[in-house]
Amino acid sequence: MSRVAGPYNGNDIEVDRPYADGGPRPMDEIVSAVTGWGYVAVAVVIIIVLIGQYVHRRRTGQILNWTLLEQVDGLLGADDRRLADTARLLQRSRQAGLTTRLHVSGIPREIPADVDVAAYRIVEEAITSVLEHGMSAASVEISYDATGVTLTVDSPVGSRPVRYSGLGRMRERAGAIGGTVEAGPHRGGWRVIVHLPIDVQPA
Repeated sequence: MSRVAGPYNGNDIEVDRPYADGGPRPMDEIVSAVTGWGYVAVAVVIIIVLIGQYVHRRRTGQILNWTLLEQVDGLLGADDRRLADTARLLQRSRQAGLTTRLHVSGIPREIPADVDVAAYRIVEEAITSVLEHGMSAASVEISYDATGVTLTVDSPVGSRPVRYSGLGRMRERAGAIGGTVEAGPHRGGWRVIVHLPIDVQPA
C-alpha cells in the first residue's frame, strides 16, 4: 500500500492505496533480507563445526598411530627389534583395529644385523602407513631366498589420503644396505615390495 495526498473540501488528506506494481512493501524487503543473512550465518556455523570435527578426527587418528609405535618400542626395546618380531608388531596393530595376516615363505635363515633391523623397521613403516591412510587390513609376507629377504605388504585402498606414506623412509633404509623398494596399485589395493640383499653393499 502507498499513501497519496489530495484535497477534500478544501483540506489535504492522505489515502492508502495498493502499490501499482503489486511489489513487496519496504518492511517485507527488510525482513526478507534479514532472513536470508540468517540462513547464511547458520550455514557458516555448520561448516566451521564440520571442519573442526574433521581436524579433531585427523589429530586423534595420528595420535593413535604413533601411540601404537610407542607401545611396540616400549615392548621390544630400542635395540632388540628384529624381523622375527614382526608377529608381535602385527599383534599390537590389531589393538588399533587393523586386521593383519603374516605369511613366511622359504627357509628362515640368519641374516646380517643391519639387514635384520632394517627389515623390521620397514615393516613397521608400512604398517604405520596403512593405519595413517585409514585402511582396515594388511597382509605381510616375508620371503627368504638365496639372494636375500623380500618383504611384501598388501592393503586395500585407504579412505583418507594423507601426506605421510612412509615410502621415503623405507627407501632410505633399504638404499642404505643396497636394497630396493617398489610401491603401487595392485589388484584394487596397494602393494609395497622390498628386497634386501643378504650380502650388504652400502649405497
